[in-house]
Amino acid sequence: MDSLNLIFYALSLFLTTVAMARLLSRPHSDLELSLNDRVYKALLLFFALAAVLVRVYKFGSVPGGFNQDGAMAAIDALALAEHGTDHYGMSLPVHLTAWGYGQMSALLSYLMVPFIKLMGLNAVSARLPQLIVSLLGLAALYFFSRDAFGKKAALIVFAFGAIAPWHILQSRWALDCNLYPHFFLFGVYFLNRSLKAGRRKLLLCLSMVMFGLCMYCYGVCRCFWCLPAFICC
Repeated sequence: MDSLNLIFYALSLFLTTVAMARLLSRPHSDLELSLNDRVYKALLLFFALAAVLVRVYKFGSVPGGFNQDGAMAAIDALALAEHGTDHYGMSLPVHLTAWGYGQMSALLSYLMVPFIKLMGLNAVSARLPQLIVSLLGLAALYFFSRDAFGKKAALIVFAFGAIAPWHILQSRWALDCNLYPHFFLFGVYFLNRSLKAGRRKLLLCLSMVMFGLCMYCYGVCRCFWCLPAFICC
C-alpha cells in the first residue's frame, strides 16, 4: 500500500503541474487541453479502471478490522432484514437508536439490507453499499464537472477523484456519514441538469429527493439542508 500511495502521490503532482502550466502559459479563453477524442476516451477509461481496481482489490479485508459505527449499522441492517425493526425492536426507524446513548443515521443500514439478505452478514455485504455509492459519486463528479466546466476539465477532476486517498478509503469503509458527500453531489448534479435540460420538473424533483436523503446520511446536514432550496429560489 505504501508503494501505491507513492504512485498516486506522484501522479497527483504530475496532474497538478500540468494543470498549473496550462493556466499560466495560455490565455484565459484557451485553457482547454489539446486532446483528440481517442486519447481523451483512453485516458477516461484508464482512470475509470484505476478507480474501480484500487477500490475492489482485497475488498472486505482491506482495511483490516471493522469500524464500530459500521458494525452497529450492520447489526441494525440484519435486524431490519429479518424483523423489519432495529435491534431495539423499533419498527422501520428513520433514525437509529444505535448505542442507546448516541444515535446514528439510518440510510446506510437500509442500503445494507438487500446485500445481507443475499450474502449474509459479513464485511463484504456490509461495505458493498458504500462502494457502489462511491463509484456512482465519482460518475456524478465527472458529469457535473463536464456540464459546468467542459469535458477536458472534467477529465482532470475525475482523475484526481479516482486516486484521492480519502475517496478510496471511504469507499471501503462502512460508515454512515460517508454517504453524505455523494448524495449531496447527486443532488447538485440533478439540480444543475434541471436548469439545462428540457425535463426540468422531473430532474428538479429528483435533485430534491437526493438532497432530502442527505438528512438520513449524516446529522450535520440538518444545518445546511435549506441551502438547495435557497439556491432554487
